[in-house]
Amino acid sequence: MVCKITWSPRALEDLRDAVRYIRRDDPEAARRFGLKLIEKAETLASLPERGRVIRKFQNPNIREIFLGPYRIAYRIHRDPASVEIVRLWHGARSEEDLELQSIVMSVKPKKSWREKLADSKGLPKVIPITGRMSRKWGTGTVVIPAPLEVDALMRQVPKGKVVTVNRLRATLARRHGATIGCPITTGIFAWIAARPLNLGTRFRGGGST
Repeated sequence: MVCKITWSPRALEDLRDAVRYIRRDDPEAARRFGLKLIEKAETLASLPERGRVIRKFQNPNIREIFLGPYRIAYRIHRDPASVEIVRLWHGARSEEDLELQSIVMSVKPKKSWREKLADSKGLPKVIPITGRMSRKWGTGTVVIPAPLEVDALMRQVPKGKVVTVNRLRATLARRHGATIGCPITTGIFAWIAARPLNLGTRFRGGGST
């Protein structure tokens, strides 16, 4: 049995925060780490009970797995079979600081993949490349795309073909008159877009165009 994987809004915020923190020093490492966190969570689809039960709850449906120092807390739903990623955080932080109990016990209704894509959060926007970003990307501007426009590009990929994040970024940069497209948000939105479309074989996280 393969379980559907969903993310709570709070867990998605945790993912963005972790990526932003690493991006200050190394944008490419941040992109890779964000995708690794997502891929780690995806392993629960076939083995949802592989994680350990979180001692604080003593509930076999509330478990956690690890990626390096990061803890990924999740809840198993039995009917229908699904796994909800509830929170992720660096192990140096205490559960009390995270208010983990109140969050796990009062998880909001899950959003569909389509609802996640429709949440634009004020995107797209083009911003100047400054500060630490310029060490990796040079000068100019970077476009942070809206989820739905990445979704639209994914839908244009012919069946049997492969699209890379770099190719999506180049298309988005031309469309918005920016120097580059953001590799982190483009990669995350492309991954989300691939889920409802079942495009796993048509999307590659990195590589050249």
